[in-house]
Amino acid sequence: MSYEAQAAIELEQVAGCRLQVAGYPWDVERLDGQWVVRLRPLFEALLTELERGTAVPEISAHFHRTMAELITDMCQRIRKDTGLRTVALSGGCFQNRLLFGQTVVGLREAGFEVLVHRQVPTNDGGLSLGQAAIAQFAHGGWDGDAA
Repeated sequence: MSYEAQAAIELEQVAGCRLQVAGYPWDVERLDGQWVVRLRPLFEALLTELERGTAVPEISAHFHRTMAELITDMCQRIRKDTGLRTVALSGGCFQNRLLFGQTVVGLREAGFEVLVHRQVPTNDGGLSLGQAAIAQFAHGGWDGDAA
C-alpha cells in the first residue's frame, strides 16, 4: 500500500462495469437484540473463487454486489424493527462509485429515502465538519456567525 484506501480503490477499478452479477452469501443472526452479520460464508466463497482461478474483476464485481445487498438487507431489517424509512449514506466507503451506486439503487428499490452528500465530502472532511458543528452546538449553540 502506498496511499490511503489503495486496496479499496483498486478493487473498485478492477470490477469495471459488471453490474449484473450475484452477490456472495452471508448470514445474519439476532444476538442480544442486535443484528450481527456473519461473513464466514462470504470469505469461504471468495476463497473458493480464488482456488478455482476466477478472474479478479469477476470476484470484485461479486464482492461489490454483496456489500450493496448486505447494506440494503440490514436497512430493511432495521426498518422492520424501528419503522425508519430514511437512510443516510456517509463515510469514505461511499466514495467508491460502484458500491455507492448499487447501494442507492437497492435502497430506493426497497422503498427507502436515501440521503447522500451534495455539498460536503462523504469522507473525513465531512466527518470533521459534522464534529465541529456538534461541538459548536454543545458549547453554547449556533449564533449564525460561527464557522
